[in-house]
Amino acid sequence: MRYENFQDTLEAFVGELESHGVVDILSGLFPIAPLVSRARMTKMSDRLEEPLRSFIKVFLVGEFISIERFAGTDFELLIPELVRQGILTYDSAELKIGTRGIVLMSVGGLLMFIEKPHYHPTLYYGDESFALLSRLQFFKGKRVLDLCCGPGAQGLSLAATNSHVTLSDVNPLAVALCEINATLNKLGNVDVLHSNVFDSVPKEASFDLIVCNPPLLPCPISVRFPFVGHGGDDGLRVTREVIEGLPEYLADGGSSYISSVLVMGGELDSIEKLRKMVRCSGMSVDVQITAKYRVDVEPGVLQMLAATASATNKNEYERNLEKMRGHFNRASARFLCPAILKLRKSRTTEKVQVADFSDDGTASLMWYL
Repeated sequence: MRYENFQDTLEAFVGELESHGVVDILSGLFPIAPLVSRARMTKMSDRLEEPLRSFIKVFLVGEFISIERFAGTDFELLIPELVRQGILTYDSAELKIGTRGIVLMSVGGLLMFIEKPHYHPTLYYGDESFALLSRLQFFKGKRVLDLCCGPGAQGLSLAATNSHVTLSDVNPLAVALCEINATLNKLGNVDVLHSNVFDSVPKEASFDLIVCNPPLLPCPISVRFPFVGHGGDDGLRVTREVIEGLPEYLADGGSSYISSVLVMGGELDSIEKLRKMVRCSGMSVDVQITAKYRVDVEPGVLQMLAATASATNKNEYERNLEKMRGHFNRASARFLCPAILKLRKSRTTEKVQVADFSDDGTASLMWYL
């Protein structure tokens, strides 16, 4: 069967997902930490009956499955089209199908393809993506810019509320996936740009809301950390660029929300750096700290960072851990703190206002109050 265009192909695809119960499964994933729910689904998929089991394994788990498992379904007729459009691919013998490293998620009532979770992602999508989106649920009908958009979770969810959204990412793969997700959800009120932060955003553009989930983890430059998470020595490498551009692109009365991991204490102290940034940009920032993790507690946050950096080469773990310890010890840093930044143009005095909702660092809901 040959469909007229990509939109028709994806519409038929969604119809198959609905008819076989896949959408119901996606809607049942734990909304605060969907990646945890996904791991559970991987273990439980073998309990399901066909063809639901195979749909789950291909589109939620990311496995290759024999084409014969879909025999007799309308989806079988869709497979060649989805391969042609780059959603699916065959194995070497063309007896099995799987996705090109992507899986499906349900995000705020939308279906979205994201990169299959692994230790060295190139199209990041994590729990702070959901946490940032939860802060945006009351914005409707706005002019929105989503920077570092990845697969488009924040921006496309806002587009579904009648906002006109421009999405931007430096990674061409993220741009392509974001365009697929917009088509998948029939969202025509979006523009997707291949851009490093504001570089390709039209100079005359103005936005009521600018959101960004940037690379945000403080990490020594000498450590090879996944680029989607590497925020530089202080975690503010990309955030700094965003704040510098806000005065030009943020409309009067507008707001900007940025996810962040702040360093507390010593030479890397993020609050002091934010004060300098807002003085230069004419902005005010409200900082909502949601958790606080001591860098001198082991095992702890530094071990997590070193393990992520060493995921593809376990022999590098001890070396990376020593670099992490040395980096934060030399700077006399005390805590790493997940936080959400809200920025606005200041009509009076530029200021940084901090609301610290953290406990003793044992909170399981890292990005939530």
